[in-house]
Amino acid sequence: MNVVLDAPVVIAAALTKGVCRTVFLETVEKHELIISQAIVEDYAQMTTRKQFKAYKDPLKQVILMICELGRLVPLSPSLFPLPHPEDSKYLALTENGAPSLLVTLSKDRFPEDTYGSIQVLSPKAFLDEMNNDRLENSYDSP
Repeated sequence: MNVVLDAPVVIAAALTKGVCRTVFLETVEKHELIISQAIVEDYAQMTTRKQFKAYKDPLKQVILMICELGRLVPLSPSLFPLPHPEDSKYLALTENGAPSLLVTLSKDRFPEDTYGSIQVLSPKAFLDEMNNDRLENSYDSP
């Protein structure tokens, strides 16, 4: 499954042990992390914010890991209006790299449940869905 993580999820994964870190690990271990140059720049821009100054090095390490593990795809024009147009980069990925899921901590910035074929989930909902899929698959096995 192609998955995009928005910047707040990446920051939370880098700075705390918890749901977002589990989402990050699940994504890089069992799915395909989709990135674009604009998304990586958004992640990097977060490291310059005053509240993250003390965490600049761990954030940069996670961003480097994302660059190594993620599949870089070009952007195409976004067809979806958003409350914050600058967030369109998370939905404007080309068809061959189109994400199946966008995992976000910012539901107010992505208010719809789906955008075309892209499902929008919170980190907890993502983990719940992955766990449900595993349970269903285990019942299918002899």
